[in-house]
Amino acid sequence: MIFKFKRLNSVVLLIFGFVLIGTLVLGFAKNGRKESFPKTFEEAVYQIIGSLDNTDKSYIKSIPKFELIIFHHDWGTGIRNSLGLWGKNKELLESCAKKNGEMSIHPDNASMLLIEGVWDKLNSDIEIINFDSIAVNNYFQEIHKVLIKAKDNKNYLRTLPRWIYEIRRLNDFNNFNKKRGNDLIITAKKIVSKDPELTYLGLLYLAYYYEDKDSLNTILDSKLTLDKINVDIPSFYFNDVNPENLILLQNNQKRIADKTVEYYWNNISIQNLVVNCFGSINNKRFNSLDNFIIWQKEKINNYLVKWKNKSAISKNEFDSLMIEPIKLLKILTLTNKYFYFDENNDGLTTACYADSKNSIQNFILSSGFKNRSFKSYPYDSTLQIWANYEDNEYQQFSLKATNSLSFLADKLTDKELFILLDSASIIEYNKILKTDDLAEYKYFAGFLFATQYKKILSNPDKNKVFEMCYYYWKKEFISWKMQDYFTDLLFRINSHRSKEIFTEYFKKEPNEGSFTRNGILSSMIKYDFYGNKDFILDWYWKIQDKKFRTHPKENELILSLLQNTNEQTKELYNLILKDKRYKK
Repeated sequence: MIFKFKRLNSVVLLIFGFVLIGTLVLGFAKNGRKESFPKTFEEAVYQIIGSLDNTDKSYIKSIPKFELIIFHHDWGTGIRNSLGLWGKNKELLESCAKKNGEMSIHPDNASMLLIEGVWDKLNSDIEIINFDSIAVNNYFQEIHKVLIKAKDNKNYLRTLPRWIYEIRRLNDFNNFNKKRGNDLIITAKKIVSKDPELTYLGLLYLAYYYEDKDSLNTILDSKLTLDKINVDIPSFYFNDVNPENLILLQNNQKRIADKTVEYYWNNISIQNLVVNCFGSINNKRFNSLDNFIIWQKEKINNYLVKWKNKSAISKNEFDSLMIEPIKLLKILTLTNKYFYFDENNDGLTTACYADSKNSIQNFILSSGFKNRSFKSYPYDSTLQIWANYEDNEYQQFSLKATNSLSFLADKLTDKELFILLDSASIIEYNKILKTDDLAEYKYFAGFLFATQYKKILSNPDKNKVFEMCYYYWKKEFISWKMQDYFTDLLFRINSHRSKEIFTEYFKKEPNEGSFTRNGILSSMIKYDFYGNKDFILDWYWKIQDKKFRTHPKENELILSLLQNTNEQTKELYNLILKDKRYKK
């Protein structure tokens, strides 16, 4: 995307904040004397400015006004504590509240108001407009006027609202004045259709705030032909920090003199602006118009891309999709929009995306699962999926959604299930449907294995089932936990053949721990203890004294499983503990 800026390095910001806090404390409590608090908003602003050196002032002055929130925790903490905003200085709180047009004000809000006041004073050489108070009908015209001024004086770029700089969609509208915002959306749509000079501003505003994605796509489509009209869009970035200066600053020897914000212009066509907007609202990055056109064709020809880019799926649409359970399962899982896979844990879906809640609610209604009971995730209990959903409304909803997804998978015939799990389906998906923002097929397959394990294990063609599970164990496992699960399945299908395959992992003298060996040992003990009793005992003595870094250590794992699996394994556990070779 063209319009981006680098956010301030968090470490530098933290250090900068601590320096400012120290400056404020020293300035407000010299020689141990009792603090002398400013009583009015204006006095406080001047006092804060007086405590800053030229480097501080230059840096604060250069930051866009909407980015001042970055100072809330560090510099803001210094202001709140040093000016007595936590109850010691009621007069200043009252003055800040009056300045803000309110009867009272929280110390957090008061400190931000003071930071903004400092910024205003430091930027007194330019006219600062409160865009939130401008009449809706004149809003975009006033923005345009400021941009014209900024051609001669870039300092005006500091005063502009955030949406000028970021083409992205807001997920959190808590601080968004909906009445004014909706009026501005209406005005922006009129501008885009009738005012060529201000079209670029209308597009930027809609791309940032307009929640109706389908309507926004239509508006953007109508402007794709404007490749001859160019506009200047402002951008900014924080200067990089010299590492030497950072080290010196940590020792309080030097300030970062070159830490300011730089502003520049991007001259682009309206067409490229539209392409960037399309990319932002669809979480894509289009390098060119051709790249975008390819994606547009995918939306028509690739049903997963099409459903991924719908704003929502209605109940009627779900009702019609219910007759195609395979297609619907792929839409809900492979699009990465409705359910997500916990890649950091087991690789299985344990929740649905909150911003797709309306669609998922419609899915639950269409699935017929609405009034069914549910107490846990619908996976094979040997996976031991854990989630605390009892006291969390969203977790309960997500649990019902996951059960509904499993309920849909239950409708697959054995033939359909085995076609979906065949490795040829992965190849076909990667060749025909897969795009960079669709999920890997193995996550979908993992979900099917974990929910349809009874069908899989009861299939009479044991060789076919074994080969299928071994393929996923070898090439497509999602996580170590899921590889262990496939190991379990293999031992449950054919323990003798599993032992033959996995013996190779125990032939070499072990010099390091292995998650793979841990999983194999676990499955042996759980599903074929008698067939591997001597092997397990011999391996334990071989690795008892090994200093493996991998956790759990294999010797500890073996003892834990022997102690806790059943009475028969516990006998071997006691035998090991009584052996003179055993070391605690």
